Amino acid sequence: MRNLMVLFLFIGFGASSQTPIQVYTKREKGIEFVAKDSLFSTQFQFRIQNRLGYESMSMTDFTPESFEFRIRRLRLRFKGFVFNPKWTYHVQLSFSRGDMDWESTKLSGTNTSVNIIRDAIISYQVTPSFGITVGQTKLPGNRQRVVSSGDQQFVDRSIVNSTFTLDRDCGIFLNYEKNYFRLKGAITTGEGRNVLKSD
Repeated sequence: MRNLMVLFLFIGFGASSQTPIQVYTKREKGIEFVAKDSLFSTQFQFRIQNRLGYESMSMTDFTPESFEFRIRRLRLRFKGFVFNPKWTYHVQLSFSRGDMDWESTKLSGTNTSVNIIRDAIISYQVTPSFGITVGQTKLPGNRQRVVSSGDQQFVDRSIVNSTFTLDRDCGIFLNYEKNYFRLKGAITTGEGRNVLKSD
């Protein structure tokens, strides 16, 4: 609680030599708060993805059939480490209607509320090459999903992508990287994200 109060004071009144929290801004990395004793860090990022669409009557008749203008994604992400850089956390929240699977709640027997939580994981880097992650995040087998929509070259993923993937799921994720090799695996519930219960 003491560190939290100091953080608010720091934001409100500016830095001083007595402040136990250091603030860094990194290009394309957001704002990062790091304790001077290096016991914790938090990095904040947010992004907005607007979408403007136009659909014509046909390939030869360019008369407008429909227009679309909306906020496709609005996300807040924060990540960092606690006590030791080997212990990291990552949380990502979504706030736009289309990004919360709002319509999917009508079609699901288990998911009856909007999905604000996209990622919520805790990771431990056992060795420089091997790491274990527990929580909810992207499944490692689908490259279109693993690559963030903020980093993709085109606006959308393929039209069959959402049909053949759960996107995110809860479970245990394993990651091994050595030289030019990268192995990823997961043991998950198979229920998708933010379900009320899992069997």
